[in-house]
Amino acid sequence: MILPIIYCLLLITYVIMNRIILFTILFLIGFSNCKPKESAIQQTEQVSQQVTQQVVEIQQVSEKHEKKEDREDLSFLLEMDGKYPYETNLFANEPMKTRLTTIMGGKYQSFLERMEVQIPIQVKGNEIFMSGFMKHSGGEEEAALVIDVSKNLIWVLTFKNGQDMSIFKDDRDVRMPDIFILKIQELTN
Repeated sequence: MILPIIYCLLLITYVIMNRIILFTILFLIGFSNCKPKESAIQQTEQVSQQVTQQVVEIQQVSEKHEKKEDREDLSFLLEMDGKYPYETNLFANEPMKTRLTTIMGGKYQSFLERMEVQIPIQVKGNEIFMSGFMKHSGGEEEAALVIDVSKNLIWVLTFKNGQDMSIFKDDRDVRMPDIFILKIQELTN
């Protein structure tokens, strides 16, 4: 009598165990194709990266603003209408020398060579225009300079061999003044 009871218990245990194993296998197979949710650590890392990127962008904008503020004021040029740059050694003295060498790097000397014969400084509102050319160059070796005093920005143009034009400026994000665009058009036509 005990034997059939044990046999029945074993049979019931066997059936229950098989079902548990079957459900476990189905459970594992069913969820193996699902992507697990991102852990809190991964989410925190992503947020941290986004915040770091925003901080870097803010620093870049701040540095750009600081650079603009660090530039020496050029409003003294507004009083030079009709004068020649050579009369005041404008390009050899500060702050023009540093500003131009900063903008142009190794091309500063090329600019000076093309400002050998100068045209008087023209002041129109807050814009100052200067230009010149090499002696005996027939207009193939020229340079021009525009300064917007209100924005404290400089644009420089050099023209070599009647075809090679280089443009230098303080800030890439600011539109060139119309007088500078006209000079470019004059040289390219």
